Amino acid sequence: MRVLGKVRGGSMADYEEGVKACCIAAELWMATPVTTRCKIVTEISKALEAKLKPLSELVAHEVGKPLTKAIVEVKEVIDTCNSAVQYSKQSQLVVSHSSNHIAYEEWRPYGVIAVITPFYLQCAALGQIAWLALVTGNCVIWRGPVESPLVTISITKLIAGVLEKNNLTGSIFTSFAGGSELNKAIVKDTRIPLVSFKGNSQVGKVVKHIVVERFGKCLLESDRNNAITVLSDANIQLAVEAIVRDTVGTDDQGLSTSHKLFLHESIYGDVLDRLRQRYGSITIGNPLETGTELGLLFPMPQRSSSCN
Repeated sequence: MRVLGKVRGGSMADYEEGVKACCIAAELWMATPVTTRCKIVTEISKALEAKLKPLSELVAHEVGKPLTKAIVEVKEVIDTCNSAVQYSKQSQLVVSHSSNHIAYEEWRPYGVIAVITPFYLQCAALGQIAWLALVTGNCVIWRGPVESPLVTISITKLIAGVLEKNNLTGSIFTSFAGGSELNKAIVKDTRIPLVSFKGNSQVGKVVKHIVVERFGKCLLESDRNNAITVLSDANIQLAVEAIVRDTVGTDDQGLSTSHKLFLHESIYGDVLDRLRQRYGSITIGNPLETGTELGLLFPMPQRSSSCN
């Protein structure tokens, strides 16, 4: 195992300093014209695209997913940048069904929102929320996963570079790397009116309860513990490949990973035999090497669960 780097986790003093700076920046960002905000997000997209290869390799190294999957994830971040900009160009006049009536849509930014992302899909989960938030006039506080701080730092530096090049404060996009106390602080902080959380459903319930209790708003996307059903007339080989892709394809760490399998009794034995054979042929190794199907399983409880 090779050490990629060492990162000092943020303290509560760091958190307080960062949130204060972000709240001050929110006043400036909300008053910035939407055309300028879109220009910034477009430049962020270009900055990410320029670093597609090294950023994807860092994701593969630190998270452990095969490089091909890491590239797909980073590309999704870039695509969501472009989607957010395109959304901003849509007409704000809404068709009304009432006579002599016009409906007008206007964005009312919250000011500061928080995005808490999971370990395995931290880039994609960030992109699904952050860019649209920036376009609509919100500053973003990103709480990246404690297991992969280097990805969090790298993306934050790219964004800060774009903001500073446009004579804007980097506090518009603030990120934290540290322990669970930072998550608790974000969820309880009344200065953050909206919290987006993607991750474990049990944790999501706690997040929702605390945020709503302080009259905040919450966006949740939690693990669904999916199941796959295979009927008697199914193509067995296709079914086996689908099962493997849905489990090994996410290294058993994605939110949509299936954990249950329902098989018709007439094909039960055949499917299990083929699954054992297919799992035995899975290529496990360095995620940067071509042909690797399964990379690093981290953290250790996840590794034990997947191996069992």
